[in-house]
Amino acid sequence: MQKDEHMKDEGAEGDLCRCEEEAFRCSEEARRLLEARDRAAEGHSQRRREFIALGVFGALVLAGFVILTSYINAGHNLNVAATSIDDIAGDMTGYDVVLFEGTALPSSDSDASPDSPEDEEGGSDSSSQAVTLEEARMHYSEKNASVMEVGPDSFQDYMTGRIVMKQGHTYGIFSLTPDMVSELVVPKQTTTKTTTTQTETSPGIFGITNETVTTRTTGAYDSVSDIFSSVDPESVDPGLVEHIQDILDRFAAAKVDTVIALTTDPTPFCAVEGVDVVISFKRCDRFSMAETIDGTLYFDAPEVGDVGVLMIAPGNVASTKVLTEVP
Repeated sequence: MQKDEHMKDEGAEGDLCRCEEEAFRCSEEARRLLEARDRAAEGHSQRRREFIALGVFGALVLAGFVILTSYINAGHNLNVAATSIDDIAGDMTGYDVVLFEGTALPSSDSDASPDSPEDEEGGSDSSSQAVTLEEARMHYSEKNASVMEVGPDSFQDYMTGRIVMKQGHTYGIFSLTPDMVSELVVPKQTTTKTTTTQTETSPGIFGITNETVTTRTTGAYDSVSDIFSSVDPESVDPGLVEHIQDILDRFAAAKVDTVIALTTDPTPFCAVEGVDVVISFKRCDRFSMAETIDGTLYFDAPEVGDVGVLMIAPGNVASTKVLTEVP
């Protein structure tokens, strides 16, 4: 009887603690320690779940970014492909087309003397034009596209920037005249070659002569991005950059849809942002492929005798082609 009462009293002082195998009684201190251990284990488990959740969230964000980028690129490529299809199909309703004559001399004539006869638009023989601007205009008008024309002869008209509306689409067009970029000559790559020659100056005596030849190579760049990699944006005339930025600010305030720049040298545009298309009218060292850099499409006017074509799709997607003949 005393034994039972003793066990009863002891049970009153402790709580029932359980393990996986059996239930047992423990003191208040032991109970607190066990509860603290359980809370620590639960906290560790919670932190681990939070880390896992953060990792999953980060992976989802990264995957979403990749998918979005792929979607944008794919969408752009699909829009460009759609433009080509509409062009071939002959229905370009809703498109705006910008036409310009070629100014680059054929590669075989690119080394001709600067004093050789040339017309005002940079061609050495405009009578050999394979495709006229008038033919190109009729060609795209028949496809229901809205057509406008630009060229070096219209540089003066766009010096301070003009806003043109076509089918409800607004264009901000400005030009950099040759004298504005005359000092921004495309960097030339320099090649230095040293030739060592051994000659006999007198019987049995030989001398060594070193001859160093330095050559500046024009047209040594393969693309506009190649040029930009060789140009420090800080080296561009701050006054010219400010002039361009003022025009862009006015276009932005007017909320134009597409900004087009006309120039003879794309170099200044490595120092500014906000231009959608840069058309370069060159006489030599033309890049045959259009190129997009930081959202800006760069396109050199084609050779004399061809017509450059800038096509703006209804979704404001720009693509280019060179018209060598009218089908």
